[in-house]
Amino acid sequence: MLRNKFIMLTLVFCLLCTLFPVSAYSITPDLEYPADMDRDYIVNKFVDSVNRLYAEELPRKATKEDVNLLKAFKIYVGTDVFAMETNNFLEVKSNLEKGSFIFEVPMYIEDKTFVANIQRILPATKEDYAMMVDPKGYEAKVGTWDISVISGYFPPDSQFLNYYVTARSVSKNTDKIPLLVGGLPFFRTAVALYPDNNGEIDKLVTLTPHATDWEALGLVRRESNTDLEYSKIKRAINSMPRVSRDSDLTGGGASISRDYTDRARRMTEVMPIVIMSFLFAALVIGYILRHKAKQKI
Repeated sequence: MLRNKFIMLTLVFCLLCTLFPVSAYSITPDLEYPADMDRDYIVNKFVDSVNRLYAEELPRKATKEDVNLLKAFKIYVGTDVFAMETNNFLEVKSNLEKGSFIFEVPMYIEDKTFVANIQRILPATKEDYAMMVDPKGYEAKVGTWDISVISGYFPPDSQFLNYYVTARSVSKNTDKIPLLVGGLPFFRTAVALYPDNNGEIDKLVTLTPHATDWEALGLVRRESNTDLEYSKIKRAINSMPRVSRDSDLTGGGASISRDYTDRARRMTEVMPIVIMSFLFAALVIGYILRHKAKQKI
């Protein structure tokens, strides 16, 4: 009897343990951080800043274990992919790698989400230096990687930030990892670019309903995230006068909106696995109980 109970509990435990690794992060790429980034410094600063800035909102203190840099999102900024002659996914990615990019690292503490924006510190203007409390300290950091912004989200607006989950759920693409690109003409927020089977970019996936001015691009307004034909969007934007391309519709380099993915999205991804696992567990338990009944007979 005890042996059967042990087997039953072991099987159920193993099944439940498999639920959580099988999450949306399975399509997250392996990140390669710049060699000159002090990752220990980044993690410590993130944790200390969250504990200091959000002390009253935190259910407990943040720790280094709450930060996983491998779950960060690399977002290319400052390079106009629409101006490139090529639509080849690998060629576009190679060109983006030569430009600027940032990392956004999420931290989840119960129902609260914190996001750190990591970027290379750029030289400031004379006017900016004149307004700084410690201009020499800033000057010493120029060229290094540091946290520029930390944002916190709480119920009812708390979000489970995962750009890849959003892009995959919209595009129904489960086997390819998109490029995340921000600061594009006519797009206020980051978008995801997907290749087709021939390696050419064929989809542009918006990550917020307010990603662009739909009418300006000749499109019907969308109230939710959507995937668009990349070549069509590229032609439309390249046909615009330069003054329109450089208008305030262009998203800022590090101004990436974070209001796309909530916990409901994650549960939509995970719930089928949860249900199937519990059904299988029920079958196993039922088999053991029936076997036990037969033994008594």
